[in-house]
Parts: sequence; C-alpha cells; structure tokens
Amino acid sequence: MCVIGAGVSGLAAAKVLLEDGFGIDVFEKKSDLGGTWHPDNTYPGLRTNDPGDIYRFSEHPYPVTADEYPTAKQVHAYLHDYAERFDLRRHMQFDTEVRHVERTPEDADDSDARFRVSLQSADGPEVRDYDRVVVCNGVFSEPSVPRFEGDDGFEGQILHSSEVDADQLRGRRVIVVGGGKSAYDIAEAAAGLSSSCTLVFRSAHWIAPRHLLGVRGDWLVLTRFAQALLPYHTKTGLADLLHRYATPAVSLYWRFMSSFLRRYLDIPDDLEPDAPFPVGFQDIGAGTELYDEVRAGNIEPHRAEIDHFAGGRTIRLDTGATVEADLVVCATGFTRSVDFLDEDLQAHVLDDDGFFTLYRQILPPREPGLGFLGYGSSLGTTLTSEVGAHWLAAHFGGQMSLPEPEVMDSRIDAVKEWAARMLPRESGGHLIAVYVVDYLDELLRDMGVPVKRLDNWFVEHFGRVHAERYAGLGDERRAMASTCRVMH
Repeated sequence: MCVIGAGVSGLAAAKVLLEDGFGIDVFEKKSDLGGTWHPDNTYPGLRTNDPGDIYRFSEHPYPVTADEYPTAKQVHAYLHDYAERFDLRRHMQFDTEVRHVERTPEDADDSDARFRVSLQSADGPEVRDYDRVVVCNGVFSEPSVPRFEGDDGFEGQILHSSEVDADQLRGRRVIVVGGGKSAYDIAEAAAGLSSSCTLVFRSAHWIAPRHLLGVRGDWLVLTRFAQALLPYHTKTGLADLLHRYATPAVSLYWRFMSSFLRRYLDIPDDLEPDAPFPVGFQDIGAGTELYDEVRAGNIEPHRAEIDHFAGGRTIRLDTGATVEADLVVCATGFTRSVDFLDEDLQAHVLDDDGFFTLYRQILPPREPGLGFLGYGSSLGTTLTSEVGAHWLAAHFGGQMSLPEPEVMDSRIDAVKEWAARMLPRESGGHLIAVYVVDYLDELLRDMGVPVKRLDNWFVEHFGRVHAERYAGLGDERRAMASTCRVMH
C-alpha cells in the first residue's frame, strides 16, 4: 500500500495500517516528516489552535514539558517521538515525490495491483505498483499567493505566510494580507519585531480566548452538550429534536454567545466579525493577543483589499488609503491540489466545479482503493485523521459495509449544502472545523463500535472530549470484527 505524505495524517495512517497487518510504503517529498509542522512550513508565533490534549494521537500524549497549546517546535518534536515509538520511520522514504498515480495497465505483472505510482527521488525516477493508495499530502501544502496589479514593480518583497521567519520581519514595514489565524499570528509577531505592521483583510473572523472566566476555551465547543447545539448536517437523538423543534432557542444561544464575546473581549471596531456564531467557525483562532496589539497601536487594521502596487514601495488599497511597505506577507491560505492523480482518477475525486467528492471526507464512492486522510481539517486534525485511518483500515480489511455509491453521492451533496450555509468559504472542499464529536461519531457508527466512550454519563456528555477517549480503538475494532466472523 502506498501512503503519500508523512505529516500528521500520514503518520496516523502508517501506524493504524501497520497494526492491521497491511504492508506500506510512505513517500515524503521533504527531507523529514512533519508536514505542516515541518520547520520549512512554519512561521513566527505558530502554535496549535487547540490544547495539546485534543491535538494529539490517542495513544501518545505530549511530554509534560510541552505548553498547554504546543508550539510548532513542540509539535514537530512530538511527531518525531510518535514515529520513533511506533517504529514508523523504517517504512518512510524521504526526498521522494509522488509525481503520478494512475491505474495499472491490464498487462501488469501483479494482478492485484490497482495503481501505478511514479516516483522521483535523488536516485532518479522509479515506478511501483500498489493495490491501494492513501493520499495524505495535506490541505496546507500548496501555498496560494494572489497576484496584484503592479506587483512586478514592487521594490520590496512578497512572501507567503509559510515562507516567513522572524529575521524577515525585524525592522521592516510589514503588510499582512488576510483575516484568518495565520494572518493574525504573523501580525502579532510583526508587532514586536517590525518598524510598522498593517493588517489588510476583507472580512474579520472570530478569535476565541484560550481561557474564558478561568475556564479553558475548548469547553465552549468540545463537549457532547456543546456539540448538540451546533448545526451539523446530521443529528441523532436529543440533538436532532433540539434542531427540529427548538431552532429559535439554539439560534438565540449562539447570538448571546456572540454578543457576550464581543463585549468580554472588547473587540476593536475594525475587527468585528461579520456574522454571529456558528457561521464561519472554520476560521476561528485561539488567543486574543491581536486585539491587545491593535488597541496599543502596534498593528494598524484596514478592512480593505489591495487595489494595486503604485510603484516603489507604495501600495494603494481599494479604500483609497496608501501604505508604505518593505514586506508583504500573504496569509492567503493554500490550494488543495491532486494534480498527481491521473485525469481518470481525478474524475472520481473532484466534481465539475473542482469540489472534492469524498464520502466521510475519506473515500471516493466509485474508487474504493483510493483513500484520503486529513482532507477534513478540524480542531483536532491529529485525532480526526487517526480515527479516519481506523475507518479506512476497516474498509480496506472488509470489516464494515458501505452504502451503494448513489447513496454516498447523496450524502456528499448534503454535506456540501450544509457547508455552503455554515462554512461558506469551505463549501468547495471539506472541513470539520469544530464539529469534531459529530464527525467522530459518524465514523464510529460506520465501524460498528460504541460511540459513547465512558461509563460515567455526566462526564461523557459534559466533559471535554479529548483524544484519550479513543485509545485502544484499533484493538476494539479488530476484536469486534473477529467476533462477527466467528458468529457467521
């Protein structure tokens, strides 16, 4: 089996698939594992958006020396420790890029091989055949840098957020373009290093405090009770009744929380979010230091777009304002590219509009040997990728049955319709965002393992849902599958 990428999702896939008895080769185009957390991809001030007890694998905690919200360096070290503990590195080939994946020719030597994978490494090109392929190349791997009118005459420097380090910010006039977490993080870092910092954004997004009235912020969304108030595309039990018959009350709750946070955080006028919760949860960041820097005058916010580069180091905004800059940092996100897939395979993964069509954010309905992990980014991508790897292993191992492709298509359409309403900037792809528990419940139900993980009813529903709840899932899943085989 071929696994593409050795980031968070690639590591999760490697561990789970190996424990299920699959042979794997993991190919990583960089010289080291880590993906998003590889030092080449990080920027000053980057740390997890989530506490370490949710942004982790279920059977491997962070060391006690790690921060409550681990830094990029701590996450990278954690991923190394994980790979060493579970002996994953010997299955990895670094500095090796997957250039092309296609169906194997009919005359292939291995009749079980479905896919032909073309590789490029320092040793030259190579072709290998595999029965299955798991794509873990990440949704944050291809930087998206917009072009601006006149930018070819700019005498300063234009960089993507993933290319910035502290030395590039120090003593320079910096413009940060974007309104998401990475833009806010870089602006905060620049406020203490640059000679001036300007934040240019089209729309402002929510920032959640890491602690609210002495309580850690994940209590707001990562409990079963809180998730029951979130409008996921499928609901069961009491949550279903709540959204069917008490929609005004649910809406009132989120408007109250939005109003409360605006006042509690004293959000500067220019940074007021455009819509109340829960719309736009995909962009929420943790940590409110940005507001402090704006109020202190260290960051100048402009709700605007760059109209054009006016020559030299002058940039004109569409509001008519001009800003002088030595460095423009484009915190403008990433593109999700599967160009390495043959056109025939891409047709099973993308629709005519270029939107991903993956059942459970994992599987193309009509290509059962091709899986995707990490394509549903979430507050706890480490955990959702790990449980997704269990789902994929159960599918590959014939331990669960899936609906007919037409049924999967209809459910994918339902997810897209929901995303268009609740996660508007992500309706063309897949995103789990804060809807972690609902998503994990879907995967567990598919696998036929218990959704409720604790014996204590109160803690199950009102306690924070953290990674350790899912420890031992592989043994549990395999034991259940073994029992079912014996019964049949």
